[in-house]
Amino acid sequence: MSTPIIVDEDYTTIPYLRQGQRINLIHWRRIDERWTYETMHGNYCGRNQSSWLLEVNGETCSVSRAMWAFFT
Repeated sequence: MSTPIIVDEDYTTIPYLRQGQRINLIHWRRIDERWTYETMHGNYCGRNQSSWLLEVNGETCSVSRAMWAFFT
C-alpha cells in the first residue's frame, strides 16, 4: 500500500503531513538580477488557504503559502 498523497488546492502534490512532523519550506526571491533562496525548518502545526503554521525553535509562526513552498 502506498503513502497517502494530499493534492493541495493549487493542485501541487504534498506528501501526507502529520502534526509535529519535521518539514522544510523554501522561499525564492530575486536580488540584483540573481535568484536566491531561504529555507525554513520546523514542526508542522497545520495550514490554511493562506498560511503554513509551524513551530520553529519552540515558537509558533505563520508564513505565507504564496511565498513559501513545501520541499523535501
